[in-house]
Amino acid sequence: LDLSTTHEAYSSLYQLLSWLLLETEQYERAYNFARYYEEQTSHTVYSLFSMGNRFLAAKQFQYAENAYQFYKESTNLSTRYRSYDELSNTYLQWGNYAEQNNLTPADSIRTLYQKSYNNAEELIEQNAEYEQADRVLSRLAELSLDIFKNRDSAARWFQTLQKISGSDDPYSLYTEGRIAI
Repeated sequence: LDLSTTHEAYSSLYQLLSWLLLETEQYERAYNFARYYEEQTSHTVYSLFSMGNRFLAAKQFQYAENAYQFYKESTNLSTRYRSYDELSNTYLQWGNYAEQNNLTPADSIRTLYQKSYNNAEELIEQNAEYEQADRVLSRLAELSLDIFKNRDSAARWFQTLQKISGSDDPYSLYTEGRIAI
């Protein structure tokens, strides 16, 4: 585009062009366009978060990973923490999709689950007060149970979840039920 990112029409044009690129399955161009937009603005416009969600919905996991990875070193802590959460969720969905559709060997799938676990764990270590900590802790407990078969780890994450969110939190209740099974 030969239009400055500061032009008042750029945002609308960006939305239209990014939609068109995704509809025509030009994922790499869509990613590059969103990254360019994010890099050229003086403030965070979250173009790659938005694009990451759309890539995830389209099962374009590698592009979603790249989009969220962009924010992992952000100086804005809430943006950085959200990127860890989104990356963890992306790896989990990617692993589930690959497993359900027999797309990759078991060790590759386990690596995706391990990446999900590691990103979630790192997020909680950096900020246990993260606004979506209940969801992240529940994910950690589920991965501990379902993938790594480690009830002690699941119980530890559950205790942290209860401490942060209380025993009436829906994620706490769900996780408690999962551990009880």
